Amino acid sequence: MSALVGTTVHRKFGDIWHSGTVSLDDGWYRVTYEDGDADDLSAVELQQLVDGAYIDATISYYAGAKDGGWCEGVIQEPYKRSRHGVVWIPVDQTDKTWSGDRCFQVDFADGHCPIDLRSCRRVSDTTDAPVGSWYPLEDPGKRD
Repeated sequence: MSALVGTTVHRKFGDIWHSGTVSLDDGWYRVTYEDGDADDLSAVELQQLVDGAYIDATISYYAGAKDGGWCEGVIQEPYKRSRHGVVWIPVDQTDKTWSGDRCFQVDFADGHCPIDLRSCRRVSDTTDAPVGSWYPLEDPGKRD
């Protein structure tokens, strides 16, 4: 993650994209945005931002043919078992493991559920994507 120090990352707040520069500050990764606002992030949170899995990000998640195919959703908040219950794993998903620090409550058109958005499940090509794959609909890594 230290390779990201000095790089520019992008995050959408509301309908507006903001660019920010990554620095280290007392053990935290600080992202200072062009408007002067800043976020202090852990290594996990910074990776989530780089991956496109952060609060208010719009994603597409592949639930599998039996569960509706590709579904669009908006990430609401980090997963907390006491608040969100059991992490949803699609019927067809072969890898039934999940990572609590990579799970988020996601609102979909037909409801909401906590799902695993690990970076290893992120895809750029949806052809033959395995069940449980996801990608950001507005990719912060591809902003100007």
